[in-house]
Amino acid sequence: MIHLAYPPAAGIVVPEDKVCVNSVPRSAWAQFTFERVIGGVKILSDKGLALRAGHRGAQIELVALKPEFQETWTLEYVGPSETTE
Repeated sequence: MIHLAYPPAAGIVVPEDKVCVNSVPRSAWAQFTFERVIGGVKILSDKGLALRAGHRGAQIELVALKPEFQETWTLEYVGPSETTE
């Protein structure tokens, strides 16, 4: 599961093949597959489109799958979220 925004109810949605983060029901969240490649993973939508960013800090977009470095992601585990209860 990928959380790109706060609050936790926010999820990734893909209307018209564009990546958006919005507060929507979990059933409306987009589904992604992680495919291992040299140097990291490719993140593919249920339509077979790849998440891509032209450079660090660039807008993430969905594109047709190609063997490009900009489609390879490295993921870092930062641990569980801290809660103040």
